[in-house]
Amino acid sequence: MSEPSVGSLINLSWRKTKEILLPVEFKRWLKILLIVWLAGQGAGGNFSLPNRPRSFPSQKQAQVQPVSPEASSAATTETISAQSLETAPSPTLTPQEKAKEAFKKLGPWLFVLIVIFIVLALLFMWLSARFQFIFLELVIRRDISIGESFRKFGAHGNSFFLWSWGFIGVFLAGSLLCFLPAILFRQAAWLFLSLPLFVIFLLAAAVLGVVVSDFVAPMMYQDGLKTMGALNKFFVLKPKTSDLFVYFLLKIGLGVLAGVLTFVIMLVVGLAILLVGLLALLLGVVLVKIFPFLKVSLLVLGAITGIVLFALSFGLATLFVPIFFRIFSLGFLARLIPEYNLLHIPLTDSGA
Repeated sequence: MSEPSVGSLINLSWRKTKEILLPVEFKRWLKILLIVWLAGQGAGGNFSLPNRPRSFPSQKQAQVQPVSPEASSAATTETISAQSLETAPSPTLTPQEKAKEAFKKLGPWLFVLIVIFIVLALLFMWLSARFQFIFLELVIRRDISIGESFRKFGAHGNSFFLWSWGFIGVFLAGSLLCFLPAILFRQAAWLFLSLPLFVIFLLAAAVLGVVVSDFVAPMMYQDGLKTMGALNKFFVLKPKTSDLFVYFLLKIGLGVLAGVLTFVIMLVVGLAILLVGLLALLLGVVLVKIFPFLKVSLLVLGAITGIVLFALSFGLATLFVPIFFRIFSLGFLARLIPEYNLLHIPLTDSGA
């Protein structure tokens, strides 16, 4: 029994992509787009009051009230003393002190923003881990019942989420170790040694990440295994290294083609949204002339509407890309390990 060729897998992936997306149903496409996005396949001022002006005697008072020489001398002395105090130079702050002052003012807000960012990142990673398997369910069974699948793959998603955090921690620690000699000794020679180590480590981490996302997750889906168990099983089954190398080369090449096509689609969608925006701008100018108080509201509404329309239009127009790559990875998994033929594709090459 011969393995399916690369050409047959590409043809199969494109055919099944069309089967999932056709016929065009806007509501169904929106649900698929939501799944794809969530799977990660496809973002107080210090005011100072002006100084109170000092009161000066009026010209009439200056003319009416006589001034003795002693009083004039005392007044002159007081005036000079006051002017000296006012014009005394303030102490110059160093850049470090200025940075500390700025941090004191922005510190609480910066802390709040960091906490919000971390919470949102954790939430998205948790959802993305769960939707990885909902996306697989969509591709394999054509099922887009999000609520039921969300509950069904709870254990899978939680395991994938915890593994992802462990992977991030190991990656950060490994990156630090690569540059640790350069940090400790502060010599250029150590930096030249650290950079190649970091590049090798980065490539190894990228390969492992792709293996887990493209091959280990489908094994978890079929066998109900946790992430580490499925990863160990993948290496125990010993897929051909040459086939893995071919897969990565193909993914890079297809990724470049998809990137070019996606860029063209982005330009077309952007031009279309721009034309619609110009028409809306003309309408907005007319409304602002009639109702001037709507200027700010219309600007905010127009900006939000433009961003949402562009995101939806671009996402729907490129929806075939992540589906194609997910199907292609499943087809290649069947070529690597025939027992994981989740798409039930013929494993003999028909020459297609």
